[in-house]
Amino acid sequence: MKLNLIRIHEGDGQHPNSEYIFLQALTAGNLKNLAFHVSSAHSAYFPFPSLPEVEVEKGDYLVLYTGSGKYVRAFINTGEPLHKVFLGKTDCLWTNRGISPQQLCLLPLEGVMASSRSHNQLG
Repeated sequence: MKLNLIRIHEGDGQHPNSEYIFLQALTAGNLKNLAFHVSSAHSAYFPFPSLPEVEVEKGDYLVLYTGSGKYVRAFINTGEPLHKVFLGKTDCLWTNRGISPQQLCLLPLEGVMASSRSHNQLG
């Protein structure tokens, strides 16, 4: 699955649901077992095995909220599907960390150890 990172929305730094990542699917796939890699001085992987088994089609949009909630399928104002997914974290991940879109890569968990690239087109 390949995803295009549109933006990282930093929240208030205290509430995980105030921050999110906005993405668009470049290819179809399932959200289950994806992981984030942040390329920085202290490279780190963030596995999210709790993501729901959601089939995403090419062109669909995704909002990945840091906090907790239930999966919602909606539509943006132009009619394309929007998947709202929650990572289930209790602390903010992006706010005040200075993470840019160029530093973020989203990979299938089985590909995490084999890849060290970082780019805007995720996957």
